[in-house]
Amino acid sequence: MAGVAPKERRTALQILSYIGLIYAALAWGSTFIMVKSAAMETGPLLLVAYRFGVAGLVMTLYLLLAGTPLFHHLRAGVGLGALIALMYITQTVGLVYTSATNSGFITGLFVVFLPLFVFLFERKGPTYRDGAVILLALLGLWLLTGGLHGANAGDLITVVAAAAYAAYIPLVDRALRDGARPFTLLTQSFVVTSAIAFLGAVMLRESFSAGNVNLWGVIIFLALVPSLSAYLAQFFAQRYVLPLAVGATFLLEPVFATLFSVYWGKEPFSDMQFTGGLVILLAMAASVDWKRASRGEAA
Repeated sequence: MAGVAPKERRTALQILSYIGLIYAALAWGSTFIMVKSAAMETGPLLLVAYRFGVAGLVMTLYLLLAGTPLFHHLRAGVGLGALIALMYITQTVGLVYTSATNSGFITGLFVVFLPLFVFLFERKGPTYRDGAVILLALLGLWLLTGGLHGANAGDLITVVAAAAYAAYIPLVDRALRDGARPFTLLTQSFVVTSAIAFLGAVMLRESFSAGNVNLWGVIIFLALVPSLSAYLAQFFAQRYVLPLAVGATFLLEPVFATLFSVYWGKEPFSDMQFTGGLVILLAMAASVDWKRASRGEAA
């Protein structure tokens, strides 16, 4: 963007960042039904291990070919990998016992935990505007999913996933501000996630069988699209967008999950769900503050 004024360049990068975040939400929202089916076929922990193992292998090969250091900011990469493992293992295990709708609703509750972790890590409390965004987001999420139906143990497990993701967003923000390289950080976190999930699968004696060609197709899709490309989009975006705005945009994930359920699962789509989607879009729009959306200005 040579020749472009700094303010215009920053605005353009922020717009690209939001496009990337929307893409990530779309990629993740497309997977709820797919993951539920695959996890019941191969085991929830093993699915996470295979998924992030493939993504980590691809990224490792890329870094080796590019001559990029593999162990730069290793501590941050290990911490983020442990959080991803906690997030996906609990969400995937929870999906075995609960519905995709319940999982989508509970996962979206990370927006409630997010201000708490931002305060813990950054010592920045939420503003009145932030509070309004959270309330709008919760209202939209409830209208979209209808809240919980027949709460069970799977739902409680999924709450852990929501809390883990709320912690993950500000920790990514901190690591990037500390100078961590996004590609290296992702590679480290993917490898750690896969290793933790493999260890869990061994401890729980899950069957290491994933010979079905269709299942491997699902695993490769999950590795390359909602894992590798979506997380790359998030890391790019978090260089220019503050954590709460990232979280509000990611509430589009259950919106997309609902739309995919309607399209693929032939589920009905009500006026209330439509209204919920609009309210979530309103919460996303309200979270945008171009004057302080840049990480550089927010520091």
